[in-house]
Amino acid sequence: MKIRELRDFGFFAIKEALLILPIVLSVAVPKTFLGTWGLLYAFTAPSAVVLAFSRRTWSSFTYPKAHFLSAMAVLGGIILFRSQTSFFASWAVLLYAILLAVHPFFKGMVTAVGNSERSTGAWIRLSALFVGLVIWNLTRFSPYEVKLWILTVPPLVLSLSIIFAGRNWIFLSGKASFGREFGSMGNPMPASSLLVMALPVVSELTFLGVSTGRYWYLLVLPLYAYGFFASAGRGAVFGVLLSVPFIAYLGFQYSPWWLLIGILFFVVAALAARKYLKELWQRVVWTFKRGLTKEPRFFLWRDTLYFCVKEPLGSGYDNFRRSFMPYRSKESYLAEPTVHYDKVHNVFLEEWAEGTVVAFVLLIVILVELFLKGTLTLKGAIFAVIGDGFFGIYNPANWLYLWMLGSLAPLSSVFSVYWLYPCWALVVFAFVLTSLNHMPQVTAGNAHSSRLAGQRDIAAQLFNAAYTVFPWCVDYLSEWALLQMALLNEAKLNDDMAVGYHNTFKGLQPYLDRFASNIDDIYSSWLMFCGKYASLRKEGEAIYGRLQQVNPYSFRVRKACAHYLGNVGDWDLAMSFLEENINEYPFDADSYYMLVLACYEQHLWSTGRKYLQLWRDRFPNDSRLTELERALGI
Repeated sequence: MKIRELRDFGFFAIKEALLILPIVLSVAVPKTFLGTWGLLYAFTAPSAVVLAFSRRTWSSFTYPKAHFLSAMAVLGGIILFRSQTSFFASWAVLLYAILLAVHPFFKGMVTAVGNSERSTGAWIRLSALFVGLVIWNLTRFSPYEVKLWILTVPPLVLSLSIIFAGRNWIFLSGKASFGREFGSMGNPMPASSLLVMALPVVSELTFLGVSTGRYWYLLVLPLYAYGFFASAGRGAVFGVLLSVPFIAYLGFQYSPWWLLIGILFFVVAALAARKYLKELWQRVVWTFKRGLTKEPRFFLWRDTLYFCVKEPLGSGYDNFRRSFMPYRSKESYLAEPTVHYDKVHNVFLEEWAEGTVVAFVLLIVILVELFLKGTLTLKGAIFAVIGDGFFGIYNPANWLYLWMLGSLAPLSSVFSVYWLYPCWALVVFAFVLTSLNHMPQVTAGNAHSSRLAGQRDIAAQLFNAAYTVFPWCVDYLSEWALLQMALLNEAKLNDDMAVGYHNTFKGLQPYLDRFASNIDDIYSSWLMFCGKYASLRKEGEAIYGRLQQVNPYSFRVRKACAHYLGNVGDWDLAMSFLEENINEYPFDADSYYMLVLACYEQHLWSTGRKYLQLWRDRFPNDSRLTELERALGI
């Protein structure tokens, strides 16, 4: 295993110095130059955040993405407070900021910063909103063209990162080359969402440049188009379709001829990527052809609506997977049995499910307000958000860009900056938390390396150390609990030691119940552990009942329940779980293995041979077949 503390601590020190330096400069720069410093901030801060969140090769264990965003928010607050005594916004925006600020106090500190991998907690979203508010106000009296450039630079930076992420960047190749190279969530969805939002902005900037004789503005188009076509997903198709009428009318206002040239450019670009776009369009059509009875995404949205009705106060930001698990339907599990939904794949439903119904309403009100008061470009961008958000997942960089678009709307409500002090204080606190989280993240990174190297005992110790140092990130605890329980299931303990370990997990149960995203896997291992020891089988009844509430349809849960029931002698129910698995999840070879063993344990010879034959037919290369036949004397 490669220990990375020293190398990463040096990187951490350099990063901290680079982040703290502009903060110190913002305090020290004379007021005469504060306006210029603020404009420089508006141009550079969003691009730094977009780069931090777009490059998957910068692991969250060595490069805390949220730390960059919170640093930019701290920096923006200093510039805003030094330059202005009031700020322009709207009541809906201010109320939404207050909701993000107070939500973790009701839903737990884990939801403030969020999962260390995704970092979409409430205070991280608040940081994105805060940066957007700062840019609104710092650029309020700037020329319109300057605002367009401020909004164009982040998508161009993102496109460049996409170009240099690919091995063969000369040819358009779509997700085949780029699908796993960027995007903080392992796919190009967040990159695609940001680029779709920027489409009306880039279009107007190009129209503006050409109409004033600055033809070099056309260089923006190929850069933008490459990033867009390389990352576009299903949501992008809807975003483009909804925003194109506004772009067309905007182009017509500048010049019908330049509109025609713009259309021809995008037709040529689309023809160059026609194979990929055809596949993308077929995927969209196939989604709706499958309909409400077969499409997994529709199952997810339906189940999420049911969850929202039952839990109107939401799950807490970045805590959807754990809270949603008991509400996921059997049809959804059968459609995608190996998928755990961390997000809703719908920005608006996600806001309701993770925030509250109030958060959902405020977001809609803000979008409507921006649409009504904004320019034609902003109206097109809002419709792009609506189309793309229907399928999308937003990371904090997407939220930041959405709020930045508000600079194109002349919001007229004036508030004292004192309203922002409490929010900024929480942003500063988030900056401190994400800074302190660096070494635990390095420790967790070493734990992942240990696990991949097969050193699971060391990995469990490292995850435990990471959680002990930084308890806000429950994913460290979840990883430790799952690894530790797997190790305990493999070990041979006496009853006293088993009871001791069981009591340790019992003490952590309330916290795991509330926040652990992989609670079903942890409980499954725990139930199997209880089934091994006579002194814990009574305790296993409560865990068995809890599993039936949390995730009754998972094939892993059913196998764990069958294992436990076999140990307590309830073979009929155990076999029924395994039979359900092989009927509903035909890829599950383990259930065949356990079912054959259960049949022979009960002397059901003919039934056992039947399932053995089915197992052999479906998995002829499974090495356990010959081993089991030899062990059972078949």
